[in-house]
Amino acid sequence: METKYEKLCLELEQQFPNCPFDISCIDELYELDEIFTNEPVIFIYDDRSNCSYLKVERINGIPITLRHVINSMSNDRHYRESDVVHDDHRFLEQFILSKHSNIQYTCFWGS
Repeated sequence: METKYEKLCLELEQQFPNCPFDISCIDELYELDEIFTNEPVIFIYDDRSNCSYLKVERINGIPITLRHVINSMSNDRHYRESDVVHDDHRFLEQFILSKHSNIQYTCFWGS
Protein backbone atom coordinates (compact mmCIF):
# COMPACT_ATOMS: atom_id res chain seq x y z
CA MET A 1 0.00 0.00 0.00
CA GLU A 2 1.26 3.42 -1.01
CA THR A 3 1.94 5.91 1.79
CA LYS A 4 0.79 9.53 1.64
CA TYR A 5 4.43 10.61 1.17
CA GLU A 6 4.98 8.12 -1.69
CA LYS A 7 1.80 9.32 -3.38
CA LEU A 8 2.90 12.95 -3.06
CA CYS A 9 6.32 12.09 -4.53
CA LEU A 10 4.68 10.44 -7.54
CA GLU A 11 2.35 13.40 -8.04
CA LEU A 12 5.29 15.83 -7.84
CA GLU A 13 7.20 13.77 -10.37
CA GLN A 14 4.21 14.09 -12.72
CA GLN A 15 3.95 17.85 -12.10
CA PHE A 16 7.71 18.40 -12.58
CA PRO A 17 8.98 15.53 -14.76
CA ASN A 18 12.36 17.15 -15.49
CA CYS A 19 13.07 18.58 -12.05
CA PRO A 20 16.77 18.03 -11.20
CA PHE A 21 16.13 17.92 -7.43
CA ASP A 22 13.62 16.38 -5.02
CA ILE A 23 10.81 18.58 -3.74
CA SER A 24 10.29 18.12 -0.02
CA CYS A 25 8.92 21.53 0.92
CA ILE A 26 5.20 20.76 0.71
CA ASP A 27 2.75 18.31 2.25
CA GLU A 28 -0.10 18.75 -0.26
CA LEU A 29 -0.20 19.55 -3.99
CA TYR A 30 -2.48 22.57 -3.53
CA GLU A 31 0.43 24.36 -1.81
CA LEU A 32 2.13 24.70 -5.21
CA ASP A 33 -0.49 27.20 -6.36
CA GLU A 34 -0.75 29.31 -3.24
CA ILE A 35 0.83 32.76 -3.37
CA PHE A 36 4.52 32.52 -2.50
CA THR A 37 4.95 36.31 -2.52
CA ASN A 38 3.19 39.42 -3.75
CA GLU A 39 6.51 41.02 -4.69
CA PRO A 40 6.92 41.60 -8.44
CA VAL A 41 10.40 40.04 -8.43
CA ILE A 42 12.36 37.85 -6.03
CA PHE A 43 15.78 36.23 -5.95
CA ILE A 44 16.43 32.64 -4.93
CA TYR A 45 19.88 32.04 -3.45
CA ASP A 46 21.52 28.62 -3.59
CA ASP A 47 24.81 28.28 -1.73
CA ARG A 48 25.72 24.85 -3.08
CA SER A 49 28.67 24.59 -5.48
CA ASN A 50 29.29 28.00 -7.07
CA CYS A 51 26.70 30.12 -5.27
CA SER A 52 23.86 31.21 -7.50
CA TYR A 53 21.05 33.76 -7.54
CA LEU A 54 17.98 33.07 -9.63
CA LYS A 55 15.66 35.95 -10.54
CA VAL A 56 11.94 35.04 -10.54
CA GLU A 57 9.43 37.58 -11.85
CA ARG A 58 5.67 37.81 -11.94
CA ILE A 59 4.10 36.77 -15.22
CA ASN A 60 1.26 38.96 -16.52
CA GLY A 61 0.83 40.54 -13.09
CA ILE A 62 -0.04 37.22 -11.42
CA PRO A 63 1.60 36.76 -7.98
CA ILE A 64 4.52 34.35 -7.79
CA THR A 65 3.57 30.86 -6.60
CA LEU A 66 5.73 28.00 -5.41
CA ARG A 67 4.99 26.25 -8.71
CA HIS A 68 6.44 29.25 -10.55
CA VAL A 69 9.55 29.21 -8.32
CA ILE A 70 10.13 25.46 -8.76
CA ASN A 71 9.60 25.66 -12.54
CA SER A 72 12.08 28.53 -12.72
CA MET A 73 14.61 26.58 -10.68
CA SER A 74 14.07 23.44 -12.76
CA ASN A 75 14.77 25.36 -15.96
CA ASP A 76 17.83 27.20 -14.66
CA ARG A 77 21.25 25.99 -15.78
CA HIS A 78 22.68 26.14 -12.24
CA TYR A 79 20.44 23.34 -10.98
CA ARG A 80 21.60 21.07 -13.82
CA GLU A 81 25.34 21.53 -13.24
CA SER A 82 27.15 18.34 -12.33
CA ASP A 83 28.34 19.59 -8.92
CA VAL A 84 24.81 20.54 -7.93
CA VAL A 85 23.01 17.50 -9.38
CA HIS A 86 25.40 15.14 -7.60
CA ASP A 87 25.37 17.05 -4.31
CA ASP A 88 24.07 14.92 -1.42
CA HIS A 89 21.82 17.82 -0.44
CA ARG A 90 19.23 17.46 -3.19
CA PHE A 91 15.98 17.61 -1.20
CA LEU A 92 14.47 21.11 -1.34
CA GLU A 93 13.06 21.41 2.17
CA GLN A 94 12.20 25.09 2.48
CA PHE A 95 12.86 28.68 1.52
CA ILE A 96 14.09 31.11 4.13
CA LEU A 97 13.36 34.80 3.67
CA SER A 98 16.43 37.00 4.16
CA LYS A 99 16.52 39.10 7.31
CA HIS A 100 17.87 41.98 5.22
CA SER A 101 15.61 41.86 2.17
CA ASN A 102 11.98 41.00 1.50
CA ILE A 103 12.84 39.79 -2.01
CA GLN A 104 15.69 37.36 -1.30
CA TYR A 105 15.10 33.75 -0.30
CA THR A 106 17.69 31.12 0.50
CA CYS A 107 17.05 27.49 -0.39
CA PHE A 108 17.42 25.04 2.48
CA TRP A 109 18.53 21.64 1.16
CA GLY A 110 18.48 18.33 2.99
CA SER A 111 19.96 14.95 2.25
